[in-house]
Amino acid sequence: MSDLMTASPISDVEPVTDVLHGVSIIDPYRWLEDQDSSRTKGWLEAQTRHARAYLDAIPGRERIQNRVRELLSVETCDSLQKAGNRYFFRKRLPGQEQPCICMRDGADSADIVLIDPADRGTGSLTSVKPLQVSPDGKLLLYEVKEGGESTGTFELHDIPGGAHLSDSLPRGYLRGFAFAPDSRSFYYVHEPAETKERPRWAAYRHVLGTPAREDVEIFAVDVRDKSRLHILSGDECLGFLVYRFLETTHTDIYCWSFDGK
Repeated sequence: MSDLMTASPISDVEPVTDVLHGVSIIDPYRWLEDQDSSRTKGWLEAQTRHARAYLDAIPGRERIQNRVRELLSVETCDSLQKAGNRYFFRKRLPGQEQPCICMRDGADSADIVLIDPADRGTGSLTSVKPLQVSPDGKLLLYEVKEGGESTGTFELHDIPGGAHLSDSLPRGYLRGFAFAPDSRSFYYVHEPAETKERPRWAAYRHVLGTPAREDVEIFAVDVRDKSRLHILSGDECLGFLVYRFLETTHTDIYCWSFDGK
């Protein structure tokens, strides 16, 4: 029982103060955000040893573990989308660590596996999630996360060819995405995951098969720290939602036609 009652490792308190919208916010553990530092790694190792000492000593732990594994070993489906007569979804079979992205050509047809995260060779914690299908049902945008991060990378899959396309967006937050009606390009608002500066809120057009450096900015918001930009897709134009966080919150709506007018 002594192992269960030992004190947890000490977490050093080093306050860092940020001022957000005129409000001072104190973060006592900012130093832990540097996950590559030897200090943070040492803290994680100590916490892990402490947690294992507690968890491994719980009476009947193996029986509980086996029962939980039995309850979780079921078929699950989520993230359903429909494009034409095609259905796209995530599916995990009993015994699978992570769900695959699947498709059906019709509601009653057999499942076709499009993306299996196990095939990437990056470990059992890699997950994939379908986000959007092109109007012609031939392209799939999906998110990839490795290790349970809050952010992911964004990739495209050519459904008829069964191939991964080189067109992708780096790790970050996808604030909006829309395929062009002809599915030869797409529009996006992307916020990088790692940046020391506030992002410049802008929407870009990317033509499939071209380098990302050739992406064209089509819309931008001037004020960065008090606004957010999102993108919505329509049949004939794109919609831009600009949230402005001033004394009161305002939402402005702009339209941009696919022919650039």
